[in-house]
Amino acid sequence: MGKHFYKGLLFLICSALFSFIVWFFLYPAGWLSPVVAVWGGIPSGVIAGLLFLLLNFEFIKDENRYRLFFKRLISYLVILGIVSFLFDKGGDWIFDISEYLKSRK
Repeated sequence: MGKHFYKGLLFLICSALFSFIVWFFLYPAGWLSPVVAVWGGIPSGVIAGLLFLLLNFEFIKDENRYRLFFKRLISYLVILGIVSFLFDKGGDWIFDISEYLKSRK
């Protein structure tokens, strides 16, 4: 990120906060809802933010500022949706991958 390090860090913090809020409102109200939002929302927001920063740097280019904004917005929301889905429904997918790799040996 170079000279834009603090902007990138602020984006990651805002991404984690946005994901936390989305997870908080997607789960039904209950005593466990804030725990689920912290446990799933913050890490998925940080990972989605990092993936978006990579995608934005490499692939998203446009001359029109409005189209560029909507491309960025749509790509961020798609990435956040995919990462949140993996965190929510994927279970412990890192463990599953490691067990699969062990069974192949």
